[in-house]
Amino acid sequence: MIDNLIDRFALIGRSTNDRSQTARRVEYRRTLLMWVLGHELGHVVLKHGLSDYDEIKGMHVFDAAGQAKELEADSYSIKVVGNIDTALPSAYSTILDITNALVRKAVCPKTFPKLCSAMPIGVGLIFDYTPGAQSIRVAMTGSHPDYVARFLRILYESARATSQESSLGIVSRQAIELLEVEDSAGRWISLNEALAPK
Repeated sequence: MIDNLIDRFALIGRSTNDRSQTARRVEYRRTLLMWVLGHELGHVVLKHGLSDYDEIKGMHVFDAAGQAKELEADSYSIKVVGNIDTALPSAYSTILDITNALVRKAVCPKTFPKLCSAMPIGVGLIFDYTPGAQSIRVAMTGSHPDYVARFLRILYESARATSQESSLGIVSRQAIELLEVEDSAGRWISLNEALAPK
């Protein structure tokens, strides 16, 4: 499962140095396993009951209650791993690598894992934060929230009340504000609009 995520998120590029790739894969494995275990422990501690991560079959309605539990478990994993100031540096460098890959995949689906003109080059959390920037489109179906929304939220929550609140916290919040989902009429609307009480 962990290797599948590493490959799915295109975390390890093509390199001529096999030893370097192996070392990076081992580090990603350790770190992702720590996050996954923290998340699953959250489900147990928060008494969420049985988990359901089946393939979507036929008509599957958006499961708001299930997604809320997943987000609660994500928040709990921050308690296990530590926030941006207290965790091992690899914990958040991995989350940042994954988030950047997922944003790139959402914005540049035709060229992923390569960049496209809609993505700037930079360091840290990379997305187009200029006025009129292209939205980051995510799916809003099933029992689990879209990965890009979840990882941006982890970065945002992990930076709250830390030395990074005024930098990573603000930047991750700006990226969250670019998230869009498709409504029942086939229009892309902001995630905030989609979740607003009707």
